[in-house]
Amino acid sequence: MYDMEWEYLQDKYTFDEYIEFANIKPLNADTMESMVVTKTNIAPNESAFVYVDVVFRGPTGVRSVAKDTHLFYYHRNRWVRPIAGARYLQLEYEHIQQSADSAAEAEAKLEGK
Repeated sequence: MYDMEWEYLQDKYTFDEYIEFANIKPLNADTMESMVVTKTNIAPNESAFVYVDVVFRGPTGVRSVAKDTHLFYYHRNRWVRPIAGARYLQLEYEHIQQSADSAAEAEAKLEGK
């Protein structure tokens, strides 16, 4: 799950810190057997809704199916599904990075004169 998070969150928190988040720590997928994609709505290179049937196997061996919808984003040339991070914080992070890169380029040009 950590690998599916936004870059800003991975830069700010280690994996060990991440798994202690209140919305991550209680997750337990031990009984999940499979996920079957039943439908997708994709905006190319932007976002996608992925509709799935999640198949669980209980302690007695009985299977059950839960329908779920996941929102994925296209980020760093791949599809990710952040759970703890927020897209607007990633966009702010990218803006800060771009501003810093522009300032560094301008400074390098001044030093090069």
